[in-house]
Amino acid sequence: MWDELSSHNSCQIFRDARRNRLVMAGEIQSLGVYHPHHGARFDYFSKCVLMIKDYPYIEIRRQLNKPDLRRIRAVEFFTNELRSILSDKDKYAICVMPSHEEGAAPSGIRTIARRLCRDPIIDATNVLIRTAKMQKKSMGGSRDLSSEIESLGVTDNNIINELDDVTTSGTSLNAGRDVLEHAGVELVAMFALGQTEGHGIQKGLDGMWEIR
Repeated sequence: MWDELSSHNSCQIFRDARRNRLVMAGEIQSLGVYHPHHGARFDYFSKCVLMIKDYPYIEIRRQLNKPDLRRIRAVEFFTNELRSILSDKDKYAICVMPSHEEGAAPSGIRTIARRLCRDPIIDATNVLIRTAKMQKKSMGGSRDLSSEIESLGVTDNNIINELDDVTTSGTSLNAGRDVLEHAGVELVAMFALGQTEGHGIQKGLDGMWEIR
């Protein structure tokens, strides 16, 4: 499996050749611009981003038999948007950037990624784990790349591909790429659901697709 994925010498993850060229250039891509909720430009897309960030509450409400239909629709929205731009003909793996908690906790981005993993796309959503708890960057946590890398681990060296959930500086996505490449991945496509307005690399739901 690993050798078969490693045979790619160019990116074929996206349907659009332009997006594939951006992957080869090491660029972080997104579906759109995220406008902070406290601003006047906060729109439906940005609201969906926040709903994915708060996705764990869906499980709490489900257990209370009170499904949160808005967040469920947000998951469906991003799943459909990503399916429209991702290739369903080529073999590659999708994995997610873990939350700041130790381990591989459930998250909205993980749920979306798993929905995308239909043959020939490989489900690698549990490959990247957090080996140590990290304080959220929005709460004053470190944006140092080396600290981010040290907090990550790989559970399966044979399957690798990545997605995250919020980025401002790109630290998490770049750290995930470094860890995956160290594990043997030849090509990592960094992707964020949304990029924050006013930042070169914007805040939103990050994700990565990687081919090894």
